[in-house]
Amino acid sequence: MKKKIFRSFATLLGLTCTAKLFSVLCRVILARTLSSEGYGLYMLVLPTLGFCLTLAQMGIPSAVFRLSSDPHYQPKRVLKKALSLSLVISLTIAFLLALLAPIIANTLFRQPEATGALYAIALFIPLASTNNTLRSYYLGQEKIVPPGLSQIIEEVMRIAVMLTCFLCFSHLSLAHQITLAYLAMCAGELASFLLLVIFDHRYVSRSATSIDFYDELMSRDIFAISLPVTASQLLHSLSNFLEPLILTSLLLCLGYSSEWISTQYGIVNGYALGMLMIPTFLTTIIYRLALPKLTKTITTGEMEAAQKTLIMAVLGCLALGLPFTLLFFFAPEFCLQLFYGTTQGASILRYLAIPFLIYYMQTPLACALQALCKNKTQLAICCIECLVSISVLYLAIPYFQAVSVAISLLAGLLANTLLSFILVFYYLFWKKK
Repeated sequence: MKKKIFRSFATLLGLTCTAKLFSVLCRVILARTLSSEGYGLYMLVLPTLGFCLTLAQMGIPSAVFRLSSDPHYQPKRVLKKALSLSLVISLTIAFLLALLAPIIANTLFRQPEATGALYAIALFIPLASTNNTLRSYYLGQEKIVPPGLSQIIEEVMRIAVMLTCFLCFSHLSLAHQITLAYLAMCAGELASFLLLVIFDHRYVSRSATSIDFYDELMSRDIFAISLPVTASQLLHSLSNFLEPLILTSLLLCLGYSSEWISTQYGIVNGYALGMLMIPTFLTTIIYRLALPKLTKTITTGEMEAAQKTLIMAVLGCLALGLPFTLLFFFAPEFCLQLFYGTTQGASILRYLAIPFLIYYMQTPLACALQALCKNKTQLAICCIECLVSISVLYLAIPYFQAVSVAISLLAGLLANTLLSFILVFYYLFWKKK
């Protein structure tokens, strides 16, 4: 059993590390190719993608992951219904975003150059929703190779398309370059989807021709998990969506220019926080391995085994995140210069490195709450986190300008982790049943 877990961890680690390496390389290419203002605008639009994708997915990938790992459900039946729901919802959201793109760019962002990027995001949403549903199905079945390879192919295709576009169309305006960067993401998702279809082409093609839209029982089971998860993700995405809007509005009122705001937002959110998010691919590995095992042990009443799995997951996340924390604290200039070719944001990266270790603990705690079916509890925690984050952001902007984004993020993380720890301890360790 231990050998099997070790092999799974090693395989997933290798695939995820490779995918993350290409993902970081893609970010580096963007940061080095676009100007500071252009990269800031790219990062300014990114929360909109997260918000719309959350709406489009409706938590369905999380429900598929949870239900396909539960021995009481038929995994292929879950996947078939989930794909039908995901396709209908994502196409609706994509159409609405394409319709509202000019209004969002001109009225909310006050950046007309963002219109093309929003159209590209509308194209991206159905592809990403379908892909994430398929990956969750494989992961729930503990088949880690297909989703791992699909992520690698996605990033490789994205880099290839992006480099080709930037080299061949370097004369284009900043707005067109940012649009091409988002279209490269669409190409990556399409390549990833085709690879997942190849892995199981007979089933996928059969499910596509025999979708049952009226299986109310399965729909109820999926939405019982997905809706609370969606609400939590939606709150996070809405918070991220409002973040640049609040920042831009308040700083414009304080007399700062739009170009300065975009540049500073790119430094904080693109450089400093981008570096801090790099180790999260390691905690994602822990999540993908721990959730199916926690679900099965809790479902069968093996609470001691569940406790051991959780403790190992928490210690594993801390052990994997600590080397990066120390590196970011002692050598922030080196890290930023290596990846982005700049030292802007080094002081912010140093100050955030140690407190951000909290974020790595959040993954196994969220995993345990999901395995315990405490989705409504997670929603309540998420509400508190977002309220704390937005409140701190609003209060801190006059004093810390763009750095307020990082301060508010940390405040929300602290609230979330503390509440999650208390509830997991109660349900898994204190409460015997």
